[in-house]
Amino acid sequence: MLIDGGPKRVALILDPSRNVSDEEWKLETQMAARLVEGGRPGDRFLLFIEGIDNEASSFLSPDEVDRQLRGLVFARPASVDSSERAYDALLNAAQRFDPPAFGDALILFGHPEDVGSKADPDQVLQVILKRALRFYGFSFRDPLGGYAKLDQLSHETGYYFSFHSLLSLNQPRQMSLYEGFLDDVYAGIAEPYRLTIRMPSSEGPTALTIEVVNAKDRIPRADDVHYPHSVYSCVASSLPATP
Repeated sequence: MLIDGGPKRVALILDPSRNVSDEEWKLETQMAARLVEGGRPGDRFLLFIEGIDNEASSFLSPDEVDRQLRGLVFARPASVDSSERAYDALLNAAQRFDPPAFGDALILFGHPEDVGSKADPDQVLQVILKRALRFYGFSFRDPLGGYAKLDQLSHETGYYFSFHSLLSLNQPRQMSLYEGFLDDVYAGIAEPYRLTIRMPSSEGPTALTIEVVNAKDRIPRADDVHYPHSVYSCVASSLPATP
């Protein structure tokens, strides 16, 4: 197992739906831009807006996508209805990683619900797992509102949906702590551990469990190991598991 510090590709997905308040939208764009600040010269980004077709025509440098994001802070795309087509956006983004490369990641800033997508969560999960993509979510909705299917999907891929309410982030020092959290997240995206494992030849998914032996004082820490709980063999995907 070794650290893979090579260039990474990241698809950013923003939720502009009517259910997202203007304050949430402002945080979505600003915090996505903050995350991109951690991008290195060789990293590349795609930008998707839920419910908007024909976007993300090409991969962008960190500076290029940062300018787009900061321009969206006060230029929110108009939503024609209250749909939140997160599955469609995730599927579109996942299919752009063709062929996939080690360390590719999907990042959604928005609500963890879906309304109106043609794609279903099982279809999206299969594509994400086959391409060994990492999926992170960041929501500024009240976490006490309950957890939705997108949160479950993220956990299946080995990662998580982060919930930080507007009320909590408006408390003293909380925003600076959150920005530090985003810096740590991108550091993990940029330099994941690369683990190559032998897989039986199979067209379907195989359950995977990884444990850190003698975990005390180990790096990586046992509580910070992220990996997909189901993986496909190299017949379906040319990639190893991605903790």
